[in-house]
Amino acid sequence: MKILVTGGTGFVGSHTVKKLVEAGHSVRVLARSERSVSKLNLNGVELASGDVTTSDSLPPALNGIEAVIHCVGIIVEPRGVTFEKVVAEGTLSLVNAAVEAHVSHFIYISALGTRPGAAARYHQTKWEAEETIRKSGLAYTILRPSIIFGPEDRFINFFLKFPVIVLPGGGRGRFQPIFVDDLARIVLLSLTTPESRNATLDAGGPQQLTYREMMTIALKVSNQRKPMAPAPMAFMKLLAILHDPFQRIYLPLALFTHEQYLMMQEDNVGDNALLLKTFPNLQLTTLEEGLRTYLSHKSRVAPSPA
Repeated sequence: MKILVTGGTGFVGSHTVKKLVEAGHSVRVLARSERSVSKLNLNGVELASGDVTTSDSLPPALNGIEAVIHCVGIIVEPRGVTFEKVVAEGTLSLVNAAVEAHVSHFIYISALGTRPGAAARYHQTKWEAEETIRKSGLAYTILRPSIIFGPEDRFINFFLKFPVIVLPGGGRGRFQPIFVDDLARIVLLSLTTPESRNATLDAGGPQQLTYREMMTIALKVSNQRKPMAPAPMAFMKLLAILHDPFQRIYLPLALFTHEQYLMMQEDNVGDNALLLKTFPNLQLTTLEEGLRTYLSHKSRVAPSPA
């Protein structure tokens, strides 16, 4: 099958492209530069120059394409970039171009927590994107993952770098972490599973864990001993106020944003019943199993004194 992947050089997209190539599909990646595609280090991946916010670049990218896998997403808003522009408007442009190109299947990576009236603009614009897809007339599969973990994630790997593991709200918030390879496998299965057509599926991992439990497992697998420091949500709100402006000034300093603070107010868990009914042979990887595939291979950090 001839497939266009947007966001194909990103975390989820790159793992998805690899699965597609391994399965024998012909893959075209929408990207801004050939250099970014070359980082995939996969033979036969074609470059389509452009991005979803440049509508003129989309018709050529969709020429001859049978299925679209839309992985573009942002969690921060650097200067000139907004959730509305990239997530909502970008998806609208891509869907319109896909309709004109007579694409047979549109797969979208959304997020748990997406709903009308959500507190965070991140989830609001994801909802707008989902509605655009559902109303388009295209056959679609919408996947709503929880926190996605893997070798290049910016969640577990990011927080493991700090000398102290901060626990917002005491670390009681619940997540349903899904291994990036599992999510890529679900995307691959969606292409050939009729029951996945015109479906919106929660796509969490096999466990619902608190943030404290997740980081405890991550420390164990990576053979690290670090203190955990509960942080009240009032402190996290202040941190967001201080760091949020850095998104538009110097992104690496934007460690915690207002949108992330809003999303942290909610548990990030879902119901996998429909997912497992749609893909009855799907085997999901636990957090510890997934982390052991890459964290245990890294250089061991010597335990700190008790």
